[in-house]
Amino acid sequence: MGQWFYEELAGIKPAAAGYSKITIQPLPGGQYGVEHAAASVDTVRGLIRSGWTQAKDGSLKLDVTIPANTTATVYVPATAKGKVTEGNRPAHQSTGVRYAGHRLDAEVYEVGSGTYSFRVTA
Repeated sequence: MGQWFYEELAGIKPAAAGYSKITIQPLPGGQYGVEHAAASVDTVRGLIRSGWTQAKDGSLKLDVTIPANTTATVYVPATAKGKVTEGNRPAHQSTGVRYAGHRLDAEVYEVGSGTYSFRVTA
């Protein structure tokens, strides 16, 4: 159950050996009827965190922390990149964030180490 929670619900998955690359692909709300989830994984590279909250209006908050010397691909559940912000600016214009396209019902961003706060408007 614990592994399912942090890998599927919170979306923390290794994308390379030793978590040198990480995928953050959370599964908010929907089929599980969950409005909030948060998890962390302590790796040899440091602590990885992913937490999200989905409001009743459909808006979403996704906070992630990526440890030093790692990179991550973050899947933000959204229908268009214009609906996603990070740090109070359009996510694709935020420092340290590179837009990687739309895949699997999400806007996808490549990020380096640091803490990021993504917001999706309904």
